[in-house]
Amino acid sequence: MARSFSIPSVLRMLPNRLLERFFKDQGYIVFGWNWKGLKERDVEKLQNAINVQPREARLQIESDLRDLFDLACDLGMASIVEAAFALGKPNFAAEMPTEGLYYKSLWTRLEHPEIFEAALRQQRFEILSWWRKRNDLPKCRIDVNDIMLARLSIEISEFLVRSQGRGALCTVEYCVRCEGTQ
Repeated sequence: MARSFSIPSVLRMLPNRLLERFFKDQGYIVFGWNWKGLKERDVEKLQNAINVQPREARLQIESDLRDLFDLACDLGMASIVEAAFALGKPNFAAEMPTEGLYYKSLWTRLEHPEIFEAALRQQRFEILSWWRKRNDLPKCRIDVNDIMLARLSIEISEFLVRSQGRGALCTVEYCVRCEGTQ
């Protein structure tokens, strides 16, 4: 069953102590009340505070909450663990809190933003609907260097501009998956 994103649902799934830190760290909202007096899962005040923010702030908050939602699932947790492994933290899963998926997602965002961002990229890559995996490529290490990546960026950009009229700006990022795939 597909998951549906909604701001109140995400707010309801997170403890106030983490939400308070998240909103303060991001510099989004200055609330006119004491967070300690706000009941858990009572998101009406939070939703109202978000709704009175300038449009750009509301859009950024929605985007950030969607990112938290996107990683608050089993696939998201796998992406977080894989991103941590790729960033040199192979025991990260053991360091994560034992609370629920939303908690783990926000905790990772607050405590390890570099892992969170890498996990988002990894998960978005995994869920591409048009992606086709190939198993018939040679199983050998590729000697990747900056010149190769720059050349590949240029070639992809030229192809996209020729065939689709877009893609003038193209960046190629290199990553090694935890199972060794490059």
